[in-house]
Amino acid sequence: MGTPVITLAKVTGLDSTQLTYAVALQLLPLIVLLPFALVMITGKSVKSIKGVFLVTLISGVSFAVPQLFIAKYLGPELPAVVGSVCSMVSTIIAARLLNNKSKGANSKDSEYQIGAPKTNTQQKPISFKEGLMAWMPFILVFIFILGSSTLIPPVNKALSAIKTDVPIYTGEGAKPYTFSWLATPGTLIIIATYLGGLLQGVKFGELTKLLLKTARQMSKSAITIVSIIALAKIMGYSGMIGSIATVLVMITGSFYPLIAPIIGALGTFVTGSDTSANVLFGNLQAEAAKACGANPYWIAAINTGGATAGKMISPQSIAIAVAATNLPGKEGKILASAIKVCVVYVLILGLISYFCSPLFGF
Repeated sequence: MGTPVITLAKVTGLDSTQLTYAVALQLLPLIVLLPFALVMITGKSVKSIKGVFLVTLISGVSFAVPQLFIAKYLGPELPAVVGSVCSMVSTIIAARLLNNKSKGANSKDSEYQIGAPKTNTQQKPISFKEGLMAWMPFILVFIFILGSSTLIPPVNKALSAIKTDVPIYTGEGAKPYTFSWLATPGTLIIIATYLGGLLQGVKFGELTKLLLKTARQMSKSAITIVSIIALAKIMGYSGMIGSIATVLVMITGSFYPLIAPIIGALGTFVTGSDTSANVLFGNLQAEAAKACGANPYWIAAINTGGATAGKMISPQSIAIAVAATNLPGKEGKILASAIKVCVVYVLILGLISYFCSPLFGF
């Protein structure tokens, strides 16, 4: 829901919509390419793209283009949601329309065929009402975030006014830390979950128990994020970030944009979170951009791109993957596979960061 970019905007003092647009531009080529990478990884060969090239292309483009449009005009909350929904619908439609044309095209390459699971003939088909109820929490999240976005200024302004400013530091250059209580995706998701659950017939008490259980599960992550925010604030106010940025620019000079994604990837590798990586290194990237004459929006945004790459090899992400897939002891093998993709991903981002800024007006 745009939390990493919203957080990045807060720690850098940059406009969130402009930052979101820069991130969407930088990730656009990778979003188009990633479906092809997934097909090749699944099929274990470039040959696996045969017969599904057009569907794969549609899947990537239908995600990237709507995401770019929403990022430019609505801000950070909805680009990924709208992009993923558009991609899902477009991929299903394209697969159905193109299925007959491609039938038999790969019949000789049986190793690339994936058999559909046998369906239970006694299973009752899902009605439209049942499907709608199952999707209700997600539909409400979409409606609430869209309704509270800058697309509807009166609502956005009213919700944004409900906030608390807390002065943490009172020295030179100090700014109060702002807690937005309603104009934030987290609160809206909780409200949508409660309403969606009640419409589905879940009792209020059960929903509250689930909320408390989730809060307990996330407690360690919350402590980590709060600690990193505190560290980043201390580094910023003490002048450490400015000093580090100056040294980095002295070493790399005008080539700093090439290594900027690596810093973002390192942040996620260490913290396990895109948001934490932006808190830790977002302001550093913006200061380094100013020092080397680059656009702060472009370089701060590339930190988010690099952070998405580091997520692949983060020990926290790998631990979750191992637990979810029941593959204990396979952490090393997963890391060895993921790091290859991560390196290519970061290299492409580095080239985009260095060469494409003038092309997009940054």
